[in-house]
Amino acid sequence: MTAAHAVINWKEDEFQELCRNFQFPVNWEAMFPSARSTTVDASPDFITLYTTFFKEGNF
Repeated sequence: MTAAHAVINWKEDEFQELCRNFQFPVNWEAMFPSARSTTVDASPDFITLYTTFFKEGNF
């Protein structure tokens, strides 16, 4: 049995707004995910963070 992973389905302008609003440092190298990617598709050099982490985490 294969586990299902949610497909990322947001727009790049929403991602860029998140980066601006939370002032992500350039050295974080935040990247907009490719079309139809999932959280497990991230490169081994990166981690996946969810928007909820920033929006509801009292940042």
